[in-house]
Amino acid sequence: MQMNDFLLKLQNVSPMANGYTARCPAHDDNHNSLSVSQGDNDKILLHCHAGCSIEQIVSTLGLKMSDLFTQSKPKQEKHIVAEYIYYDENNRAVHKTIRNSDKSFLQASANRCGGWIYGLNGTKTVIYRLPELKKAISWCDSERSCQKTG
Repeated sequence: MQMNDFLLKLQNVSPMANGYTARCPAHDDNHNSLSVSQGDNDKILLHCHAGCSIEQIVSTLGLKMSDLFTQSKPKQEKHIVAEYIYYDENNRAVHKTIRNSDKSFLQASANRCGGWIYGLNGTKTVIYRLPELKKAISWCDSERSCQKTG
C-alpha cells in the first residue's frame, strides 16, 4: 500500500515535520494522537500517543500488517532506443553515443577489432556526421578564392 492510500483511510490528517498526524481509529479520539511517517524501505510507521498498538490500529482499518510495507513501483528494464555513431574524416567509426529508454546516455569508443569499449578513454572526439559535413563545406585558401553565390 502506498502512503497516500493509507492516509485516505484516516480522519483529520495534517502534515507535520516528519510525516503526518491523524485521529487514531482504534480508540475514541477527539484530537490527533496518531503519528504516521515513512521509514526505511518506505515502510509506513505508526505510533498512537494514547497507547493503542499498531495491530489494533491496522485491524480497525480493516488492513493487515503487511499493508504497512509499501509496494514499490516495478523498475522498468531499460533498453537501447538509439545509437549515434561518430565517424572520422576517413569514414571510420571513432565513438558512439547510446541513448536508453530511461533517457540515460552511454559513450563507447571503437576498438581495433570492430567492437566497442564503454567509455571514451581518451578517444579523439569528432563532430557528428563529419564526413557528410566535409562534403557540404567548401574550403578556400584565401578570401580572394571565395566566390559569392546566390
